[in-house]
Amino acid sequence: SRPERAEPTWALCNAYPVKDAKGQIEQAVITFTDITERKRAEEALRESENLFSRFMDHLPAIVFIKDSENKTQFVNKYMDNALGASKWLGKTVLDFLPTEFAEQLIADDLKTFQLGYQKIEESIPHLDGKLHVYETQKFIIPRSNQAPLLGGISLDITERKQAEEAMVRTLSLLESTMESTADGIMVADGKGAIVKFNAKFGELWGITEAMIAAKDENAAISFVLGQLQEPESFLKTIRDLYAAPEQISFDILALKDGRVFERYSQPQKIGDSIIGRVWSFRDVTARKQAEDALHFSEQKFRTLFENLTEGVALHELVTDAAGQVVDYRLLAVNTAFERHTGLVAATAPGLLATEIYETEVPPYLAEFSQVALGGEPYAFETFFPPLDKHFRISVISPKPGQFATVFEDITDRKRREEELKQKNAEMERFTYMISHDLKSPLVTVRTFLGYLEQDMEQGKADRVAKDMTFIRDATGKMGRLLEDLLEVSRVGRVVNPPVRVSLADLIREALQAVAGAISTRGVAIQVEVPTVTLFGDRPRLEEVWQNLVENAVKYMGDQPAPQIELGVEGAGNDLVFFVRDNGLGIDPRFQDKVFGLFEKLDPATEGTGLGLALVKRIVELYEGRLWLESEGLGHGTCFRFTLPLALKGQAKEQR
Repeated sequence: SRPERAEPTWALCNAYPVKDAKGQIEQAVITFTDITERKRAEEALRESENLFSRFMDHLPAIVFIKDSENKTQFVNKYMDNALGASKWLGKTVLDFLPTEFAEQLIADDLKTFQLGYQKIEESIPHLDGKLHVYETQKFIIPRSNQAPLLGGISLDITERKQAEEAMVRTLSLLESTMESTADGIMVADGKGAIVKFNAKFGELWGITEAMIAAKDENAAISFVLGQLQEPESFLKTIRDLYAAPEQISFDILALKDGRVFERYSQPQKIGDSIIGRVWSFRDVTARKQAEDALHFSEQKFRTLFENLTEGVALHELVTDAAGQVVDYRLLAVNTAFERHTGLVAATAPGLLATEIYETEVPPYLAEFSQVALGGEPYAFETFFPPLDKHFRISVISPKPGQFATVFEDITDRKRREEELKQKNAEMERFTYMISHDLKSPLVTVRTFLGYLEQDMEQGKADRVAKDMTFIRDATGKMGRLLEDLLEVSRVGRVVNPPVRVSLADLIREALQAVAGAISTRGVAIQVEVPTVTLFGDRPRLEEVWQNLVENAVKYMGDQPAPQIELGVEGAGNDLVFFVRDNGLGIDPRFQDKVFGLFEKLDPATEGTGLGLALVKRIVELYEGRLWLESEGLGHGTCFRFTLPLALKGQAKEQR
C-alpha cells in the first residue's frame, strides 16, 4: 500500500514461472492488477447484507423468501422464534405445518405468483400451540435469467383481531342494551350534534330518524324545546355542560303535557379525551305522581296525626340479650300526647317507658307486646296511677316489633259516670225518702180528717180544734219539704246572670240571713278572709255560706261558748274556703252520709236534711269539692270546699 494515501489499495498479484530448455525455472513474470474498487464493492455488499440481516432480525414481523417450488430460502429471526422456521430452509411448509394450514398458505403463494402482489390474512399455529392471525403482504421478487422468488412480510394482528372482535361484541351488546333499556339514550358529539339515539329516545321526544337524516339541528332542538315548561333552563344546562365537559349532570324536566323526565348526562371519553356526551332520559311521570300522592297522603296523615284530639304514640319493643321483651321505647308522639299526659312531647321520643313514666315495670307491657308480636288490635279502659287519670287505649301494630297507641283521657267521663252513679243512688234514696217523709204527714192528714169528721158530727169543738192543728202541722211539714226539694232541683237549672262579687260581701249577706238563729243561740262569729273576687250566680254562692253557717248553728249542741269561724286557706286559684265550728262534731261512721238528701244526724232538729245536699250541688256546679273534717262527737266540725270556676272568672254553662 502507498503510505501517503489514507485508504489502502488492493491489488491482485499473479506470478508466472519462466523455464529454460531443460525445464528448470529460471525466471518469474509477476503481474499486479488494482482491485481496490472491487474490494470496496464487496465490503459494501457485506455491510449491506449485515445491515439487511440485522434489520430483518429486529423487525417485529415475519419476513420470508420462497422459490417457485415453495421452498423456503430465507427467514428472519422473528419468524424463527415464533415458528422455528430456520429448519424450514430448503423445505416447504408441508414439512412442518398441519396440512390444513400448509395447503392454504401454498394456495395463497400460487395466487401471488399469478397476481404479482396480494394482501391477505392468514392463520398460523405458533410453537406455543396458539393460533395467531397475521396480516401478510406477498409480492414477487424478479431475477434476471432465473425464476422469480416470492417475498412476504407478515404482521401479527392477533391482539388487534381479538380487540376488534371484543369491540364488535361490546358494540353489539351496547346496541342491544340501548334498544332494550327503558331509558331514552342519545349520544352527541363534542359540539352537541346528535350522533345516535335509541328507539325509546325517539318515542319519548317524538323525534324521528327523518329529522336526524335532515341534519337540521335547529329544527330538532326547537322541537324538543317546544315540549318543555322551562326551555331556557334546559338550554342553560346544556351550555354549562359543554363549557365544563368533565361535569356530570342530573336534573328533572317538566313537559307541557304533564310528563316528567329524569335527565342524566356524562362525558364520553376515549382515553383521556372527551369526544362527546351521553344523555339518558327516563319517564318518571308515574313514579312522580305516586311520590306526590304519597307525599300528599303523608301530609294528610301528619296533619291528622298532629291534630287528633286523642293522644297518639308509636313505640318499639326492647329486648334483652336472651330476646325477652323487657321494655318499649317511644318513637314518635303527637301534640295531643302532651296535653293528655302532661309530658313534654318533644323530649319523649327515644326514651324508654320506664324512664318516661318513672316505673320499675313498663306499663301494660304484656298487652302491648302481644299486639306488637302479631296479635290482633286491642282496646281497653284503665286507670293509670302515674298520671292519676283514666284512659281508653287502642293498640295496633304497624309492623312486627312495633305498636301504636291511640289513647283518650276519659277521666272526666269516669268522673261523670261516678257522679251519675252517685246521683242514681241519691235518686233512689230520694225516692225512698220522698215516699217515707211525704207518706208520714199524709197518713197524719188522712187519719185526723177521719177524726175531724167524727168530732164535727158529735159537736166536740175542742177536739175539732185539736184535729185541725194536727192536720195543719202535717201539711206545713209537707209544704216545707216540697219547697226544699224545689230549691235543690233548681240548682244548675234555674240560674241568675253571673256577676262579680267580693267574698266579704257574700259572707256578710249570708250571716245577715241567719242572724236570728245566731243571736238566739249566742254564737260568736269570726271572719278572716282576704280580698277575693268571685264570678258566678250570686244568690247561689251566698246559699253555700248561709247553709253551712245555719247547719253549724243547728248542731252546736249544749256548747257553753259556741263559735263559728269563716276563712280561706291557700292562694291564687287554689283557695280552699272553710266554715269551722266547735259544736257537736260528727261520728266518723256517719261522715259520708251527711251530704245525702234528707240525711239528718239528729231527727229532732228542724229542717228537712237538704241543706248540705244543696251546698254540695252548688259547689260541684263550679267544679269544686266539698268535704268535712271532724275528730268525732264533741270536737266540732270543719267544712271545706273549693270553687275553681268562680275563682277563674268562668261561670259554668248551665244545662
